[in-house]
Amino acid sequence: METILIAAGGTGGHLFPAQALAEELSEKGFKILFAGSGLQGNRFFNSQSFPYRDIPSISPFTGWRSLLKAPWIWGRGIRNSLKMLEEHSPSLVIGFGSYHTFPILAAASWKKIPFVLFEPDSHPGRVNRLFSKRARFTAVQFDEMDAGLKGNMYCVEPLVRRMMRVDRQKACNYFSLDVKKKTLLVFGGSQGALSLNRYLKNLTPRLKQCKNEWQLLHFTGLKENWQEIEQGYRSHQMTACVKPFEQRMEYAWSLADLLLSRSGATTIAEQLFFGVPAIFIPFPHATADHQAKNAELMVKKEAAFTVREGKGCESALLSLLEDLMNNSLALEQMKQALLLLKEERGRMRMSELILREVGVQAGRDDD
Repeated sequence: METILIAAGGTGGHLFPAQALAEELSEKGFKILFAGSGLQGNRFFNSQSFPYRDIPSISPFTGWRSLLKAPWIWGRGIRNSLKMLEEHSPSLVIGFGSYHTFPILAAASWKKIPFVLFEPDSHPGRVNRLFSKRARFTAVQFDEMDAGLKGNMYCVEPLVRRMMRVDRQKACNYFSLDVKKKTLLVFGGSQGALSLNRYLKNLTPRLKQCKNEWQLLHFTGLKENWQEIEQGYRSHQMTACVKPFEQRMEYAWSLADLLLSRSGATTIAEQLFFGVPAIFIPFPHATADHQAKNAELMVKKEAAFTVREGKGCESALLSLLEDLMNNSLALEQMKQALLLLKEERGRMRMSELILREVGVQAGRDDD
């Protein structure tokens, strides 16, 4: 059985698509090994399903202390990665970006083990830009990728967690919500977003006119007092389910008629998969402002609106929410735009590209 090593770490934005691909490749008969920094105890990583190695790494861009530590931590990470590659002899390494994967890709490059990359965002990260020239190919999910990647590049179908649409009544029962009402789904990505929670808290009294037709499904993130937010909705007689975090996101997506969220790549991939119109508030401190660029691409496709965080954000958000919550035609047009995007031809599944690449490598080994 051939081994494929998946280099990933950090937040759900990197780990969710990595695990989605791992499940596909496992079913095709490959042995999967994960490696990256911060995998141990990471709530976005299913350590029960996949064997893994925690490899030391650090971002040098968080201050002078991290800059001084980086060479030593990277050195240790590369040494550990070299030993791991020697032990497992993977046919291929797949990198999912971020500093968590740097030592593994550096070691694979040193040992001349073939590797490929996946870039989830519209603006490539530093690690993927650095290694793209030496990669067999880089798979992207945005066809209008910013400059910065070199070498072969393929636009692939979005990598989403294994989810299937759930019957609406079943989803309503799961969250104890009203099947007759439309649902506004609110969350801030895998880590939550305190500012989104604050905006909704402030706007709730002004959205009361929608309470007869709409309800809220709100995931606050673990750092927020979710009971307080739920009580705020109840005090204004709004039907709502509020939770800190939800593992079974297919139930939430299946119920959603409108999304309010950050614009991370995984969120957009799942938005596209389930066909849910969106209002995006990009995280303003994202590297190279990539969340804003992600959102702008979806706006260009007429599948979303975007509001930039800062002065005037609340009033702009209120105006958009009122317009869309009272305009079924606009929501339907956005759904149609998402359907057209989903049905675009010419995209391959990344698992198919991996199978082809491993086959090419096997042919070279036989020569």
